[in-house]
Amino acid sequence: MLEQKIIIFVSFGYMGLLFAIAFESIVKLAAIISVGLFITFGLYSGFRDLFDRADLVPQIRQLFVMEVNVQHSPGGIMPCSRP
Repeated sequence: MLEQKIIIFVSFGYMGLLFAIAFESIVKLAAIISVGLFITFGLYSGFRDLFDRADLVPQIRQLFVMEVNVQHSPGGIMPCSRP
């Protein structure tokens, strides 16, 4: 019975530490979201403008394009792997 009381007492001792870590995580999340919103809407005019400007750079445009090799077969069109 004494051991159970000690375990409960020790776990309550860490409540402040757990609260501090949770609060810090919420602050970091809010900071990351606010920086993302500032970049998206402060430096650019929203997502469309951001993606339009990214589309002008050929190296970035490659990241948004998926190449699919299509082969015609008697049963219809089937995607196939690259040869």
